[in-house]
Amino acid sequence: FGIGEESFRPFSMFVWQNGGRFFNDDLTASAWDEPEAIKGFTELVELYTKYKIPVEDVPIETFRRGEAPIMLLPWWTYGSFQQGLPELAGKWGIELVPGTMRNGKLDQTSWFGGTPLIIFNKSKHQKEAWEWIKWVTQPEIQGELAKRTIEKIPGSLLLPSVPEAYNMLPLPEKHREVFRDQAKASKAPVFTVASERIINRYIQFALNEAVVQGVSPDVAIKKAAQGVNMDLKTKWAEWKRFISKL
Repeated sequence: FGIGEESFRPFSMFVWQNGGRFFNDDLTASAWDEPEAIKGFTELVELYTKYKIPVEDVPIETFRRGEAPIMLLPWWTYGSFQQGLPELAGKWGIELVPGTMRNGKLDQTSWFGGTPLIIFNKSKHQKEAWEWIKWVTQPEIQGELAKRTIEKIPGSLLLPSVPEAYNMLPLPEKHREVFRDQAKASKAPVFTVASERIINRYIQFALNEAVVQGVSPDVAIKKAAQGVNMDLKTKWAEWKRFISKL
């Protein structure tokens, strides 16, 4: 949960759970300067400044020694616990991410990416491609693919794209339920012309300013929003030039 390349995951969780968003409706400007996003970012910053969680990533070795009794980690680190902590097998569990009460309901939205499947509109095999997509997204195929991956590759974890397939995962029942329910509660950020790397860079800048340098969270995230807006303006201009030449 430290500040670094993965900071966009906790950042997005706090922003979304407070009703915020990454971009405006037409994806031409950042929405981080909106009240909901500012509130979410401020709560994230306070984990470091008020509650003193480590700024650096905490290795799983600290969990083994009991120094970190609870850890908030991406789902793919699950295999690291299975393979790296064999002596703790059956002695730890997983739960959905902490949530925020909003509009009378507990919002446990978190970042949860996937693999997109596309068909090019100029492809000569659109029909075949569509048939393959329908086949590979069937619950039984998704479940079997995930099951084989987990069984054949030690320490790996592949989560299906359909809820019905989670019952096939060779994991403890409670763990299957948590992964399935968290997937249902989560979402991926809307993609725009600015890359994920660019967006995350500004998140890191804002966190470092607010946590390390003591800048007001409000000021830090608004500055980051301005930086994103400048990059979006440049990238949209590049995109329009590219499209005009097709």
